[in-house]
Amino acid sequence: MPLPPFPPEDRVRSPYTGWTRAHWEAAADALLAAVAPHAGPEHALISLPGPRPSRSGPRSDGLEGYAR
Repeated sequence: MPLPPFPPEDRVRSPYTGWTRAHWEAAADALLAAVAPHAGPEHALISLPGPRPSRSGPRSDGLEGYAR
């Protein structure tokens, strides 16, 4: 899935990075879109693929994925 276009930099409002609130919103949207295919049926768990679950178990890992 391609990333949505980011707004142009604004070095007046943000002289160090050029990023404004719109940039951070676009970045957050892209991160959420990347994990959406791994969401549970009610979107309360995000179970990311990996070699094995943690010691806490896959359900705890899914809750952790949602919380982060």
